[in-house]
Amino acid sequence: MVMNERSVGVSELHTSTKELIKSIFPQKDECIYTKCYCEENVWMLCNHVLKNHKNLLQQFYVIFVSNENKAVPLWAQKSRTDITKPVIWDYHALLLFVEGSEYEGEHAYILDLDSVLPFPTKLSIYCQEAFRPDILLKTEFKQYLKLIPADTYLKTFSSDRSHMKKAEGDWFFPPPSYECIFTEQSTMNLNEFMDMSQSLYGTVYSVKDFMKAFNII
Repeated sequence: MVMNERSVGVSELHTSTKELIKSIFPQKDECIYTKCYCEENVWMLCNHVLKNHKNLLQQFYVIFVSNENKAVPLWAQKSRTDITKPVIWDYHALLLFVEGSEYEGEHAYILDLDSVLPFPTKLSIYCQEAFRPDILLKTEFKQYLKLIPADTYLKTFSSDRSHMKKAEGDWFFPPPSYECIFTEQSTMNLNEFMDMSQSLYGTVYSVKDFMKAFNII
């Protein structure tokens, strides 16, 4: 299946939801973004909601995608020139908006600043286009998702960016210009969020179980 961007436009969203999301966030290219720092990009999106739409924060979740081998394929990523082929990430972080209080895929939307898919994209479409559940993956590439309440993520996530430094001290990719994200309890716990062997901070799903939880298969 080849992605058809014209079939997954924002116009497919319910008008009220489309306008709500547009009112919450700036345009995609105006969001705070640093290449290869998806965990911080998502934290900044959550922080934007906290500062400007606090009453809606409980409707947002952060999703970490990874596995024990730190090798998960995602399709429709803008870092891949051929978007029909996947990028193999060690982990990836996304933002999920759930319309209402119940898990329901037809009323849930993904915001992924690293994707070529629209911002936002209906969850059911994102799962099909980015995770490609129709493809049988080798065990070492099986994707797992950790679903974390945005409020929990804002309160607990921290990173000193040491994972982005080479042995000699140079950066793999230049870091964000703002200061590192710390909490009173921690300066670096990124590994705990990408650890899919435990449900620390959130609930861990396989892609199939995640889609079942949101009634999209």
